[in-house]
Amino acid sequence: MRKIKQIIALALLAVMLFSLPAAAREEKISAYQYAVYISVNGTYMDEVSYLVGDTLYVPLRAVNEGFGYQIIWNDDRSIDLTATILQDPVLKKMEYQAPPVPKACSFVAYMDELTIRVNGVAFETPHFLFRDRTYVPLSFFRNVMNCHVYEGTSNGVVKIYSPDYVTFGENDAFYYDGQMLTKEQYQDARTFIMHAIGGNAMSSEIAEQELTYLKAGAILGDKIVGDKNFQSFYETNKMDAFLDTLNLSDRDLVKNTLLKYIFYQYEINDENAMAYYSPSEEELSAQLASTPYKNGHWMKAKHILIPKTQDDSGLKKAEELLKKLQKNPSDFDKLMAEHSQDPGSNAYPDGYLFREGDMVTEFYEGALPLKKGELSEIVESQYGYHIILKVADYENGVPYTEIRDELHLAYAQAQFRKDLQIAFANVNTVLNRDSLEK
Repeated sequence: MRKIKQIIALALLAVMLFSLPAAAREEKISAYQYAVYISVNGTYMDEVSYLVGDTLYVPLRAVNEGFGYQIIWNDDRSIDLTATILQDPVLKKMEYQAPPVPKACSFVAYMDELTIRVNGVAFETPHFLFRDRTYVPLSFFRNVMNCHVYEGTSNGVVKIYSPDYVTFGENDAFYYDGQMLTKEQYQDARTFIMHAIGGNAMSSEIAEQELTYLKAGAILGDKIVGDKNFQSFYETNKMDAFLDTLNLSDRDLVKNTLLKYIFYQYEINDENAMAYYSPSEEELSAQLASTPYKNGHWMKAKHILIPKTQDDSGLKKAEELLKKLQKNPSDFDKLMAEHSQDPGSNAYPDGYLFREGDMVTEFYEGALPLKKGELSEIVESQYGYHIILKVADYENGVPYTEIRDELHLAYAQAQFRKDLQIAFANVNTVLNRDSLEK
């Protein structure tokens, strides 16, 4: 009897051993940490993501609990996921500030066969376990859980929305700027963009991105220029006639949102940006140290450019202008405005600031021996005939006062690009493509 009990015990032990799941294996993974920021139903989560090869891995529990879903880990290394909102969303939140900087890393993670049951249906997916987090490919949420997944390119953002986020009926297809748009209103928006930005056809993805850019620009435009001149813009550019050509179902929607957004971006020019972004003199002067202007030999010069012709008429015209200037050097700006064919002169009316290598060799060598205020003879280059007036010579770098406006403009443009990326990342534009295609 005792022997029989021993045999039964050994048999039961064997059954238990063979029924246990295989042990997880360890594997070294090379990845980029924080490859992107993850937004879950419009809220950024303070969780790590990893880019392994071409595959982005995101934390399974964090995303699903951000939806309000219930997720249970079982002893047999299976997961039961109830893809229905059973609890309040739980998410470690963060504020989007700037595109993330991916950090190369390597670590040892646990790899094993993981079965995930979504509402009772079993799926197997690649994954790894690291620091008590199970990471699955982003594609799991798109392909298995039918989430809306939008992958940003320029701002380092991935947005994941639960399947029910925009399911409000067949005709409610588009969530934009805090309101649901009907399918017809969305088509109005897409028609407007197609005509305003260009193109005869536009996919849902492109339309969505363009609408997001419009809204992001509007967020900044409202701060920088406001909408006090919108009506004047509307009337001056004959927008009523333009809207008549589009055959819209909701004219007011397009006029009061999308056209206003176009206006904002139309008004955000360098002058307005510089007025809005006003750093201190200390901040601007400190920037000089990080520019090539800080040292070396620089020159500043204006020129009159006369293009070459098949006959010698271009050369003769240049010679005539040079004779006039030699008699009356003070007429240089007047004659430059009347005769120069260099389109860049309009952007640099006070002259070009340059060093060796910035201009064509003939221009540089023609300006080099001149003294301040001195005219050159006619200089021939591939662009034509130049008459050069040297404005300034800087032997040991350019003084701060000379390039203050340029530094200010560069600062304003950089800040605007940064703020635009932040605004873009925080605009929730979501399409329910299933209903759009019906």
